[in-house]
Amino acid sequence: MRQLADEGIRARYVNAQIQHGTWQRLSSTVLALHAQPITRVARLWAASLHYERCGLAGPSVLELLNLPEPHGSEIHVIGPRAGRPSPMSLCVQHTSVACRLEATEPLRVTEDLAVIQALAWAKSDRQAIFFATWAIQRGIVTLEQLQAVRDPLLRAREGKRARARLALIQPGIHSVNEFDFAHECAKRGLPEPVRQRQRLDSAGRKRFTDVEFHTRAGRLIVEIDGIGHLDTTVRVDDQFRANELTLQGDPVLRIPAIALRSDPEPFFQQIRRALRGAHP
Repeated sequence: MRQLADEGIRARYVNAQIQHGTWQRLSSTVLALHAQPITRVARLWAASLHYERCGLAGPSVLELLNLPEPHGSEIHVIGPRAGRPSPMSLCVQHTSVACRLEATEPLRVTEDLAVIQALAWAKSDRQAIFFATWAIQRGIVTLEQLQAVRDPLLRAREGKRARARLALIQPGIHSVNEFDFAHECAKRGLPEPVRQRQRLDSAGRKRFTDVEFHTRAGRLIVEIDGIGHLDTTVRVDDQFRANELTLQGDPVLRIPAIALRSDPEPFFQQIRRALRGAHP
């Protein structure tokens, strides 16, 4: 609105465009100069423009980095207490006395801090684990970077919650499905596995296994198949890799992620049987 006023466009003309459906009002200070559907990214930009002294924060920063939806409709911004503008629909404004923002467009907190904030503000432990493992798996941050974040932006209770949730992520866990598997293993007293072990296939490519159990009886590989493994190309690659591992002498068990949340026990019975009979 201020930019339009600077160009000499008066409020009366703006209101006429909105009434005719040519333009759209996104907030008391931000307009979309078109009649097309408003995308999620456009709403993130609108929030950044509306809260001029604030930056996008938490999961809203991750959305800019292609975090898949839906994970709540709220848009998180953070900035100083002084000069707070009128509220904007769907936006949650967090305040801070020491706001550490990156000089980017739109303005935002650093990626490591965004993940820590997402951990603190998540509606559940499982959602928090998804945010962190998603960012780690894509190389946006490392677990070590998250553990090293020390910032005054989070209130004491939020910081404590973020640290507690961060402690749930064991090294080598790269997805919420692997977190679920680790939780189920701990419940059943299974031995601690090795995670993300690098191997070379017959073509010399580096491949990583989700989980490997190393016991006196030998070695057992377990792969957890999330929704991405339903893709035909991924499934073909999965089968090729499983065959390669079997030819190298290691049995491979596959567990669909949906089974971990619905009825995991039959698959863990198979794991127990395989551990008892694993060969060297």
